Amino acid sequence: MTADFDRDEDVFMLETERLLMRGWHEDDLHDWIEMNADEEVRHYFPSTLTAEESVESALRFQAELVSTGFGLWAAELKEAIPYADDRGKPALLPPGSFIGFIGIHPLPPEVPSMADGTQIRYELGWRLAKEVWNQGLATEGARAARDYGFGIERLPNLGSYTTATNAQSRRVMDKIGMKLETEFTHPELPDGYKDCVLYTMTRHQWELTNQGI
Repeated sequence: MTADFDRDEDVFMLETERLLMRGWHEDDLHDWIEMNADEEVRHYFPSTLTAEESVESALRFQAELVSTGFGLWAAELKEAIPYADDRGKPALLPPGSFIGFIGIHPLPPEVPSMADGTQIRYELGWRLAKEVWNQGLATEGARAARDYGFGIERLPNLGSYTTATNAQSRRVMDKIGMKLETEFTHPELPDGYKDCVLYTMTRHQWELTNQGI
């Protein structure tokens, strides 16, 4: 399996103040499996994932990063981050800790187009370990991925979708400048998860906001 991971030389990496967004390492898998088996982390998904499903997803994400040049980067801390452990006691995640993913991924075909009929090919996505929630890391990484998508890849637009009740992810979408495009019923999701929202941003909107045009 090592041949599939630990290929940093083949992956374009992004850095923010607190994050390194890189290719996937085999050492990430233990924490990734634990994350996807955690019901809190998977609260807005129909189910948790088995170990095999988690490994398969990491392999897909790594292959996409290598072949496409961008994708769902593994997120690694550049500095220690405080959190409360399972007993509520203060603790620190050390630099170098794997905390999940942030990046750009093909948007599923079940998600609708923009109001004017424009198709959205890629979405911004993130999934982070609960230890680092509410510390602005998803926003920080999503901004970097957004700027890469518009500034380097010159994508015409980006979307991001979630279940309507996922207030945390919707706040991130707001903070990075995306706007609510539509509410829709996802045909592939089970009852209780079907009501979704799509947020969008165009490259032109990004240019107006970020380049003073």
